[in-house]
Amino acid sequence: MLELTGARKMLAKLEIARDVLGVGFQQLLEMRGGGVVVAELHTFQRESVARECVGGFFGYKLLENFAARLLCLGHRMKARIIAGLRRHAKRAHFGRTLAVAESGLGFAFLAVIVSYLPGINQAFSRREVTISLLDARAGSPPSAGQVLVRLGRAGCIDALNSFLVEWEQWSAELLESHLSFPVLSYFRSQHDNQSWLAAVTCMLDTCAVLMAEVKGCNPYRAELTFAMARHAAVDLSLIFKVRPTVLTKDRLGAEKRKALRAALAEAGLELHVEGEVAERLAELRGMYEPFVNGLAERFLLTLPPIVTEGESIDNWQRSPMRRAPGIDKLPIVEGAEEHFGGK
Repeated sequence: MLELTGARKMLAKLEIARDVLGVGFQQLLEMRGGGVVVAELHTFQRESVARECVGGFFGYKLLENFAARLLCLGHRMKARIIAGLRRHAKRAHFGRTLAVAESGLGFAFLAVIVSYLPGINQAFSRREVTISLLDARAGSPPSAGQVLVRLGRAGCIDALNSFLVEWEQWSAELLESHLSFPVLSYFRSQHDNQSWLAAVTCMLDTCAVLMAEVKGCNPYRAELTFAMARHAAVDLSLIFKVRPTVLTKDRLGAEKRKALRAALAEAGLELHVEGEVAERLAELRGMYEPFVNGLAERFLLTLPPIVTEGESIDNWQRSPMRRAPGIDKLPIVEGAEEHFGGK
């Protein structure tokens, strides 16, 4: 016994345990593997054998020869499995069919689990690409005021329709992917001031301000995007069993709303006259704010502001050396030059 290698010593210990525990132990070893040795030994209360088997199996005493012992154990288990299949071959047709079906179901279940990983990764990547594009268009965290002010200052208010179409599509993909893979809701964005909930809330705020405050926009286009984004917020609340929660602090008080209207007017947007506009905006906000607030509490996320206080600094502007100027302050060379040096 002293001349055996470390791997053979462990096998000898397993043989001792098998002889002590009898047939029940041997059958469990054949069907489920060497890890069952520990449970079976404790069941029969063979304390001395259990200490040796646990120590040998997990490498507590012979850790330096763990690879050799693992290889020997693999060969032994392979022989046990073949012996088990031979016994199944002698049984009736139904028994053999059941054994093959059990093995096939195990591999099929493993394949299904593995196949989910690429789908989850692709859905997460598609979600984050559009959120990253929102940084230069709405700031970080995004806000409805910045979306409209930047479009107005650039004189590109006509591009608002295509912008809303893009975010209607994104909201539909968000709804489909997060209902199919609810775990995606827990995946965080790469920047701590960005999130999928902040993006969908920003789009809802933008559509609500357009429908209530701004003249000359396409209300039908804004209504479509609003409907899709609200659909995503409400359905996700239902899936996660989140109760709508009323905000304790108004996101757009009287002073903030006044500042928002002033910024929009300065950017060149034509606004509706004061009157029932404030009530309409409050009614629209009441359709989605309780749901997004409940989701924010559930996932520990922060809702974005409707109007930013002070200067808005985007993520793309930040760098270790210096801060880049904003979108409307970048140096631009006017005039065109020939590419190949012509006049």
